[in-house]
Amino acid sequence: MDPVPLFLAEEAPDDAALEGAETIENPDITERKRMEEALRQSERDFRGLFENAHDAIIILAPEGETVLEVNQRACDMYGLSHEEFVGSSMETISKDALSGKTQIRETLGNKSSYHYETVQYRKDGTEMYLEINSSAVVYKGRIAILSINRDVTLRKLAERALRESEERFSKAFNSSPNPMAIATLPGWRFMIVNDRFGSSTGYSRDELIGRTAAELKLWLRPDDSANMVRMVQEKRGINGLEVFIRMKSGNVRIALLFAEIVELAGYQCLLLSAYDITERKHAEEEQAKLQAALGKAASEWQLTFDAVESPIMLLDTNGRITRLNESARRLAEKSDEETVGRPVQRVHTGEPWQKAFELVQLARDTRASASGQASDGAGDKTWDLTASIFSGLGDDQKVIVVARDITGIVKLQESLRRSETMSAMGALVAGVAHEVRNPLFSISATLDAFEARFGAREEHQKYVSVFRKELDRLNNLMQELLDYGRPNLPELSLASVEDCIAEAINSCAPLAEHANVEVTQEASSGLPAVMIDRRRIIQVLLNLIENGIQHSMPGGVVAVKAEEVECDDERWISCSVKDSGPGFAEADLPRLFEPFFTRRRGGTGLGLSIVQRIVEEHGGRIFASNRPEGGALMEVRLAVGNKEVANDKRGE
Repeated sequence: MDPVPLFLAEEAPDDAALEGAETIENPDITERKRMEEALRQSERDFRGLFENAHDAIIILAPEGETVLEVNQRACDMYGLSHEEFVGSSMETISKDALSGKTQIRETLGNKSSYHYETVQYRKDGTEMYLEINSSAVVYKGRIAILSINRDVTLRKLAERALRESEERFSKAFNSSPNPMAIATLPGWRFMIVNDRFGSSTGYSRDELIGRTAAELKLWLRPDDSANMVRMVQEKRGINGLEVFIRMKSGNVRIALLFAEIVELAGYQCLLLSAYDITERKHAEEEQAKLQAALGKAASEWQLTFDAVESPIMLLDTNGRITRLNESARRLAEKSDEETVGRPVQRVHTGEPWQKAFELVQLARDTRASASGQASDGAGDKTWDLTASIFSGLGDDQKVIVVARDITGIVKLQESLRRSETMSAMGALVAGVAHEVRNPLFSISATLDAFEARFGAREEHQKYVSVFRKELDRLNNLMQELLDYGRPNLPELSLASVEDCIAEAINSCAPLAEHANVEVTQEASSGLPAVMIDRRRIIQVLLNLIENGIQHSMPGGVVAVKAEEVECDDERWISCSVKDSGPGFAEADLPRLFEPFFTRRRGGTGLGLSIVQRIVEEHGGRIFASNRPEGGALMEVRLAVGNKEVANDKRGE
C-alpha cells in the first residue's frame, strides 16, 4: 500500500486548544509545538492546493460513496453548490454508480491508485467526459477515497470530430467520381488510390501502389512531371494543370490535375485529383472548328452583301436599321455607328429612305412583299424599291429592302419616249414646213413683184415693210421647224471648246453691243479637246448666249465659263452661261425643253428643244436652273473621251 499522506493521518489540534494549553518549557514540548506548527502549515498548504486545483477533487467515504468533501472546481464542474454536494451519494450526483463502485473496489483492493475514463452528468443533464484518478487516503482519521476528476470533454469531442472527418474523407475519397490518389513527399510514390483512379488509368491497385507516375509513364508529355514538381515546390500545390495521361491501353486522355499538400499520420503527403476533360476538349475543338466555319461563312456573306451594287437595308418591323451594305452606307454618307438602331426615315430626309419606311410599314401590315419607285427632288436619281418580310432567329422578324438604281433606265425610257415623240413631231413639223414653204415662196415672189411695181409709192411702203418682216419671220420659223424635224448625224472631230465659245461670243457681239450687255469668257487652263460637231456646238452656244443677252438688263453681264468636272465617275467639259436677268419661273423649269414652250414674245419655243437635241446627239447633258444671286444658269456637259471611242459612237 502506498504511503498515506501525513496531513491526513489524524486531525491536527485547533489553535484555540493550543493557546489554552499550559506552556511547559522542556525539549519534548518544544519539539511537539514545532511539529504541530508544521502540521498546521501543511494543512494550510493542502487547503490552498485543494481549493485552487484546476481539476475537481472529491473525497469519498468507502461505504456508500458518500461525498465527504469537494473543492470549488468540483462544484463548478457538476453545477452544484457545496451544500448540495457534501453528504450526497455519487450515484445520485453522477448517475454512474457502477463505475463509482468499481472505482472504490479497485482502489481498495489493489491498495493503490486507480485510473479510468467515464461519462458523467452535470446537474443540468449535459454529459461530460472525465479522466478519473483515485487513491486511498486517511481523511480525519479514517480511510477515504481521493478522486481527482479531469474534464476531457473538448478533447473527446475533437477526437470524435477527427474520426468522423477521417471517415467522411475516406468515404469521399473512395466514392469520388474523379480519380484521386495520395502520394509520398518527396518521391511522389502512390500510397493510396481510389477505384476511379485505377479504372481511369487501366491499372490495378497493386500495379499503382509504391510506384511513381514516371515509372508507369502516365504523363504523355515529359515536361508535365517537371512542371508539377516545380509548381508544388513554388506554390505548395497545383490548381488545374492540363496534362495528357497515357492509359495502360495506350489511349490518351486529357485531364485537369489538382494537388495539395496534406498531413496523414503525421507525415506530409500529396493529395492528387484529376478531372477528365477529354470530351470537353474535343467538344471545344469541334466548337472552334464550327466557329471558324461560321466566321468564314459570315465573312463571305458580309463580302457578298457588301459587293452587291444595289443598296440593301436590313430593318426590324418598326423600321429601325439593323444592317446596311456598303452601297447603302455610301448612299447614306454615314457609318454603321450613325445608322444602326436608327429609324430609316431619319437617316436622310430625301429618297430612297422615306420610301423605304413606307414599304416597311406596308410589308409589315400586309405580311407580303411591297414595291415602289422613288426619285430625289432634282430628279437626278430614281430607285426601284422592294421590301420583303422574313423570320430571323426565334420569333424575330426582319424586313429586307433593296433599292435598285434605275436612273439610267428611266432616262433611257424618257429619252426613247422623247425621241419617239420628237420623231413623230419632227416628221409632222417637217411635212408641214415643206408644205408651207411653197406658199411662202409664192407669197415672197408676189411680194417681190408687188414691191417692184408699186414699192416706190409712199402709201404702200409701210405695208410692204410689214409683209417683208412677217415673211422673214415665217421663213425663220420654217427653217427651225425643218432643223427640229430633220434627224442629223453629228460630224465628229477633235475640237477645242474654248475656240467654240470664242466664236459664238464673236457672233453675238453686235447683239450684245445693241443691248448694252457685256459678254465675258473664262476657261480653265489645259482643257482637253473633245470629239464634237464643231458647227452644231457653236450653234448651241450661240443660242444660249443670245438668250442670255436677250434676258439681261442693259448694263448686265453674260458670263460664259468652261471647266473640267467629274460626275458619275466620268470626266466632262462643263460649259455654263450665266445671265443677269430675272431667271426662270420655278413652275417653268420642268417644261423649258418642251417644243413650242416659250415665255418670250415672238419666240418660237423651239430654240432650247433644238439645243437639247444637239447636246444629246453628242451624248451630253444640258441643265437649266436659277442662280442664288439672281439670273438664269444654263449648263452643257460634253463627255471627255479619246478619238477611238468617239469614232465608235459616230459609227453607231
